[in-house]
Order: sequence, then structure tokens, then C-alpha cells
Amino acid sequence: MVQPLRDQVRTIVASLLNFIAHLQGILRPYLAEALPSQRHEPAIALFFVFLKLLEKVNGQFNRFTARHLDFYYRRVLGAHPHRQRSDHRYFSVRPAEGHSGILFPAGTELVARAGDGGGELVFISERDTLISDARVESLCTLRFERDRFISPETELGYVTRIKAFRRDLGVAAQSGASLADWPL
Repeated sequence: MVQPLRDQVRTIVASLLNFIAHLQGILRPYLAEALPSQRHEPAIALFFVFLKLLEKVNGQFNRFTARHLDFYYRRVLGAHPHRQRSDHRYFSVRPAEGHSGILFPAGTELVARAGDGGGELVFISERDTLISDARVESLCTLRFERDRFISPETELGYVTRIKAFRRDLGVAAQSGASLADWPL
């Protein structure tokens, strides 16, 4: 007996909330016209004042959590956010036959493809780089991950996981693995 009554009350409340949301959408333009006119009944004017004050208090209340976190990390822990840094990439370049070395001056633009159908990324070299015919015997990668679900490290900009891989080029060439098969 109690369960059907609860279901009926929930249905009525849901219908009422949907009706109010529908009315808000219809009446919003008329409210913008009516507020500046200042020809309201005293009870309605008092209700409008209450709504404006509630909106102000609600805005402050909604910022409470962010302000609390800001206070805790900055004032209590003394931690401050780090400035943004641009991405860094390493490019593989070979000199053409008959050239022993090529000098890339600082500021050289290198264009890279941005994954699945994306545009082009432009990287700019930071310093003069000499490309020679030296051979690379192994490839090593080091990846720093920042997991946004690990706190407070994510708010402080700390690294949450480090992955390192090493591949000997001689073994990869014998197994037939391509560069695309290698993990980052």
C-alpha cells in the first residue's frame, strides 16, 4: 500500500518539475520585459528581491568548494600551480647520401602529422643541432603520465606514473617489428 503511494507522489512531483521547467522556457522573455517596468504588486516585488538575493548567495555557495581547495593547497600546503610548458618531441633525421652532417639552426620549424586525420603540428628547434651519420644502437622512451583521477598530485601538476622502455635496434630489425609496433 505504501509503495504505490510513493510511486504516485514521485510521478506527480516529476510532472510538476517538468511543468515548471516548461513554463520557465516560455516565460523567460516576458520576465526580462517586466522587471524594468517596476509596476508590480508588492508581494511579487518582494519575491523578485528574494530571488535576486538567493541567486547571489547561491553563487557564493557554489564557489565554496573551489575556494576551500584553493585555501588548503595555497595557504596551508604552500603549493602553487606551475606555468604551462610547450610540448617537446624528438625527431629522427638522416643526412642524405654523400653528406657527412647537416646543421639545423635554432628556430628551425619541423612539421609533424597530428594523428588520426588531424592537422599539422609545427615544432621549433630550441638550439643549434648538428645531424651526422652516427648510428643509433638502441631506442629508449621515457613517458611521464599525469592521471587526473589521482589527487592531490593532479592539482599540483606532479607526475603520477613513469613508464620506461628500451629496444635494441638489432633485435627489432631481426624480428621484423616496425616503429609503429613500439610502445611510447
